[in-house]
Amino acid sequence: MGQYKRNGQQVLFEDQVVTHIADAADSEKADFLVQAANSFNTTHNYIDEARQTLSPSWHGELVGRAYFEDVLARAIAIGNQLDLIKKALFYGRIPEAQGKSLFLNSDDIQLSEQYLYDRIGDGNADPRNIVHGVIGNFTEATELLEALHNGFFEGEGFDPVNMREEIGDQFWYIAILLFEAARDGDGYTFDECMRVNIAKLRARFPNRFTEYDANTRDLHNERRILEGN
Repeated sequence: MGQYKRNGQQVLFEDQVVTHIADAADSEKADFLVQAANSFNTTHNYIDEARQTLSPSWHGELVGRAYFEDVLARAIAIGNQLDLIKKALFYGRIPEAQGKSLFLNSDDIQLSEQYLYDRIGDGNADPRNIVHGVIGNFTEATELLEALHNGFFEGEGFDPVNMREEIGDQFWYIAILLFEAARDGDGYTFDECMRVNIAKLRARFPNRFTEYDANTRDLHNERRILEGN
């Protein structure tokens, strides 16, 4: 574990997190991670707020079981391909050992850091960490899809311990994204994201979830809220 102190408060976090938050000062890491830890004090309220806008409906008559299974399987396959890309890019794992190539054809050229910085390297954020956070979040969602598929179609049932693990892993990747976003602006913390998300949902569903409100959204007003207006 790594550790820093901020105003006498000790902050612990995984060395792996520090490794992948490139070029940040120690105090900057400590400040951000204290904010992230403190934000979890509001998590219970966020869950309660989220449930106010949860749909109670189930329109199973609109989706076929075979179609559902087919789409789940294809999404899982894509997620597993992205996992190979993630492990190659950030762990240096050679996918050819698994009989796979991560080049489209013989004319394909390598994904250089320079290309990455040229495309999404504006500002103070490290584009490597942005790619890592986005892809990693997708791969963890893929593991949840696999659990859903196996529960539905393989008879394995629901495993809340596994679900908690995957959600925790998603938090890790989201923390990386929030850190990089915060380096380019203000208000990118778990707490701020939860607050803005609930404000948007309250505007969409003034009382509780209704299908009418879900299908007739005021996107202009929601965007204003997301922009802090």
